[in-house]
Amino acid sequence: MPSEYLAQLWELCFGDTKETAIEFLSISDVVTLTSERDGKGVAMASLVPVSTEHGQNGVYVYGVCVHPKHRGQGIFRELMARCEVFAKDKGADFLCLIPADDSVRNAYKKMGYNIEVATAQNRVSDDVGIFSLSEDFTKFAVPDGEPSLNIKCGLLKPLKHFDTQNKKYSFLYHMGEC
Repeated sequence: MPSEYLAQLWELCFGDTKETAIEFLSISDVVTLTSERDGKGVAMASLVPVSTEHGQNGVYVYGVCVHPKHRGQGIFRELMARCEVFAKDKGADFLCLIPADDSVRNAYKKMGYNIEVATAQNRVSDDVGIFSLSEDFTKFAVPDGEPSLNIKCGLLKPLKHFDTQNKKYSFLYHMGEC
């Protein structure tokens, strides 16, 4: 799908400028999956390579959106299933993300994203840190103003068996709107 359509979808869903959308969509080590209906882009999700301090590799799902006219048609679930297949094909140990709001958080929890991830600002020393492997994404995700102090903003879904019991997770750096 042409990046022009993706930039328009980004602008519509997130209220950002076209320049911001183009800046994000030009990050070379981020993969963007899309869904189309009648030849037009109606949904997208971007996948950023991440890792933990303990060596697990994962995928951070960022910028998930569905065009307002196409919501309620199962496109979101379909797109998230494709994200999971992509991550598994790449050998990822987990997926993580930051839900936009409580209703989306509940939808992700129903999909198996059940491990809470704290913000970098609220990291506790014994947390397992998650960080982006994309230097360009890390620069892009720097907040414009003061980041939120929301302690439990992110969610993690293991894809492979690794010990997550009694472990707490946090982002080492700012990873988007939280």
